[in-house]
Amino acid sequence: MKILVSILNPLEKKKAVSAKENSSLRFLQKQLKLNGQTFVSRINGKIAHPETILNEGDKVEFIGVIYGG
Repeated sequence: MKILVSILNPLEKKKAVSAKENSSLRFLQKQLKLNGQTFVSRINGKIAHPETILNEGDKVEFIGVIYGG
C-alpha cells in the first residue's frame, strides 16, 4: 500500500513510501528512523496515536517539536 509522508521541519521533505497492510504509525516511524518523542504525528490532518493503523492513500505528517530551556 502507498502512503504519502511529509516530514515537517526546517527542510520540509515529502515522499511516498510503501507499508505492509495493517501497519501502524509507530511501524512507519521506525521504518523512517524517526524518534517518536520529538515528533507529533498527523494522519489526514488529524493528530494520531502511534498505534493508529494506516490505510491506503493516507497522508501522514511528522511535525518536529522544538523545545529547550
